[in-house]
Amino acid sequence: MVEGENKALAVAQLGLPAIGFCGVEGWHRKGEHRLLPDFDAIRLEDRVVEVVPAGDFQTNPNVRRVVERFGDALCARGSRLRAVLLPSELPR
Repeated sequence: MVEGENKALAVAQLGLPAIGFCGVEGWHRKGEHRLLPDFDAIRLEDRVVEVVPAGDFQTNPNVRRVVERFGDALCARGSRLRAVLLPSELPR
């Protein structure tokens, strides 16, 4: 699960399965904390799901809170989560 279309495309181009969604809030409807119905087509139960959040996940408490809610919604569907954190800046 990759936040951001461009990052999802980059992951897919590496030959890895990727499900992208638009923006950190793109997995649910406004005012709800459950997954969109689109996720019903994906077998989530007993599956390890790697979540690649926005780059500011570690520094922005609002982003962190939304990603944690996303994780809670995935766990409620039986997934086991693994966070994949991207570096916040490129090495020099």
